[in-house]
Amino acid sequence: MFEGFRIMFWGIFFVTFHINLGPIAILPIFVGYMMVSRGIEHLQAEYDSVHFQKARINSMLLTILGVFSFLLLWLQPKPSILMNYYPLLFSVLELSLVYRILEGTMEYLKEHGEQEQADGYRSEQRTYTIFMTIYIIGMCIAITFAEATLSFAMIIIGLFLRLWLMAMLGRLKRSSPEKVDSISNEGPSEDNHPEEQYAEDDKADDDYTGNNNPESLNSEVNSKGDSGKNSKGNDISTVIDMEIDHRGLPYE
Repeated sequence: MFEGFRIMFWGIFFVTFHINLGPIAILPIFVGYMMVSRGIEHLQAEYDSVHFQKARINSMLLTILGVFSFLLLWLQPKPSILMNYYPLLFSVLELSLVYRILEGTMEYLKEHGEQEQADGYRSEQRTYTIFMTIYIIGMCIAITFAEATLSFAMIIIGLFLRLWLMAMLGRLKRSSPEKVDSISNEGPSEDNHPEEQYAEDDKADDDYTGNNNPESLNSEVNSKGDSGKNSKGNDISTVIDMEIDHRGLPYE
């Protein structure tokens, strides 16, 4: 699920921060929603949940609405009054999208024995739902009564909610059970065998101790001394024989 959360993180990032080249949008919002849909597809491959299925339907609807809004910018630069409420439809679908993603994720975490982590995301889900509902109601009032101050305040809340969502996806990405398991299962490589290495070290220590005990050292010294004496005796006898031979020769 790590890959799915990673793709969704960047999808929400491109939905939140638009990249425009003058009047031309290089990365329109429907590209971000397409990435979110792709990320949910990865989640479904890991864990088939009805919540992920409904979340993917929401992401595809958001993608279609994103394409429609992108075309409206070219065909109708000055939107009508009814089109001012168009962004609220995105917000309602996005609320349902995040709710379903978190529901499926908590279900997945519970099945993998991460009950405490699932309870933590349950609390965040409730908080996100409350603040997103306040944002939708506030934007509806601001658009209806043309309240600039309220509209600005709701925009700040909406940006805060997007950043919160990205932070939550980042935590889910880092704490995915299969990622944690892969890290914890990493042990010493096949080339490094600690038990064999310890056995070899003990054997080397035993050999070193056996070869360097006092008795072996004394015997080695005595053997070297005896060999030295024998070699010196042989040299002296050789010199005497040569002297005798030399003296035994007749003088010319």
